[in-house]
Amino acid sequence: MIVDFFRHGSGLSKGCLDYLLGEDREREHAQVLNGDVELTAQLIDSSPFAKKYTSGCLSFYEHDLSDQDKQKIMQNFEECLFPGLDKDQYQILWVQHQDKINQDTGETRLELNFVIPNVELSTGKRLQPFYAPVDLDRVDLFKQITNTEHSLYDPDDPEHRQLFLNKKNLPKDIKDFKAQLHQRVYRAVANGDVADRQELVQWLESNQINVTRQVKNSISIENPYEGAKRPIRLEGEIYEQGFRATGEYRQEVQQRI
Repeated sequence: MIVDFFRHGSGLSKGCLDYLLGEDREREHAQVLNGDVELTAQLIDSSPFAKKYTSGCLSFYEHDLSDQDKQKIMQNFEECLFPGLDKDQYQILWVQHQDKINQDTGETRLELNFVIPNVELSTGKRLQPFYAPVDLDRVDLFKQITNTEHSLYDPDDPEHRQLFLNKKNLPKDIKDFKAQLHQRVYRAVANGDVADRQELVQWLESNQINVTRQVKNSISIENPYEGAKRPIRLEGEIYEQGFRATGEYRQEVQQRI
């Protein structure tokens, strides 16, 4: 399980709620687990603050969890974000998605999406649920504890950081090799392991993929096929010199994998 916070939050409620539930509120595989949709919309749309809401996602490798486990994880996350606050002092909407395919298992994977109006309900004052310089370590600890307690796939486990590509089990051709490598790179970005090209190169090297050349719009890696001498060029936005993995970009990547 990973935790991701999205950049969105300055607009009205329609954009985020249409994404979560569909414009007609009939998005397939979307289910409201906790919270009030209408109250969330009213609080966001009536907010006088520039950043009207905070949103994000708990994204799981697993296909599904028991209802009891979901409720426990959501409760613990709220306690992590709102230390010292009672439940009647904030509003949070939880929406489950199960429409994205896990390429490793072939099954859909679980996502628990959250939207929080940035207002403290008892006073009407501004509420900032997440401020990275202060809160990131605490949220990361929540992630580690949750993955351990519920025996979830942990992207920080060194075993899971390794590519499932090696010289004994290579795809039939370079095209398939690149396709599989792209998927692993996207997952590393979505998991927060890669934020820019420097980190991408370090990540590749740590997975026994030797980077031989870096230019503005691409990087080249050592060809792993026996007898092959020509490097493999990797092109696309994610391999460019100026690449930066923003929260919004990670959200887009999660929808691809």
